[in-house]
Amino acid sequence: MYLTLVQDVSPAHVSTALGLLSGCGSLAGAIAMWAVGRITQSTGSFTIPMAGFSLAAVVSAAAGWVMSRQVQRS
Repeated sequence: MYLTLVQDVSPAHVSTALGLLSGCGSLAGAIAMWAVGRITQSTGSFTIPMAGFSLAAVVSAAAGWVMSRQVQRS
């Protein structure tokens, strides 16, 4: 999805914006994998990572809903 929206982020610098978005996404994924590994190794359970990712999904859905409401008002 982000590949189609990059031109909205920076119409003049599409390649740069795409590279930065991709790099940040890869870095965030690597950090998340490391964190999940550390947490599951120390606790022996996936409860904390699963709760964290579930919370992130709820927060992002709420943020999308709020933003869609603001766009409709404009």
